[in-house]
Amino acid sequence: MIILKFLNFFESNSVNRNLDIVLDYVFHPTDMVMNFFLQHFGFVWLSSAIFLLILEIGTPGLFYFISFAIGCALASLGAFIGVSFVVQCVTCLITSIVSFFLLRHYLINSKKFVSRARTNTDALIGLRVVVTATILPHLPGRVDVKGEEWVAVSENKSLNLQPGTEVLIVRVEGNKLVVK
Repeated sequence: MIILKFLNFFESNSVNRNLDIVLDYVFHPTDMVMNFFLQHFGFVWLSSAIFLLILEIGTPGLFYFISFAIGCALASLGAFIGVSFVVQCVTCLITSIVSFFLLRHYLINSKKFVSRARTNTDALIGLRVVVTATILPHLPGRVDVKGEEWVAVSENKSLNLQPGTEVLIVRVEGNKLVVK
């Protein structure tokens, strides 16, 4: 009698439909996973954007992954609004390309206006210094640069520069200063 009730329970239509659904998910898990991702793909895009931002932080100086992170973030917004998966992918691709070129343009232009401080021997060019040993047309002499003695030659090969003369450093050639 109990067995007959059990068999009658499984013969009803609603139970069969429910059992078919359960068995379908058990034997076709990829469909279930795909449905989950398609319903929650905004979080996948958002996770990808966060991952790419972390990757960008880990690779100094490239500014490459941030463009794709921006694309993923916009695709995530599209997924949360409810646009199709194809539109999300196109949004990600186009936004990534556009943001890459905009960032590239911005970074190239911003480097033009950065004033670079001259260092090492480049910092000596343009300084006024005093001759400490005579500079002859074809023989080097010496100049005092901030308390240090430097070998110097005259830019004008026909000019004698006597000690005490104030001169201007024009350029540096090796370990010699060229003065005028």
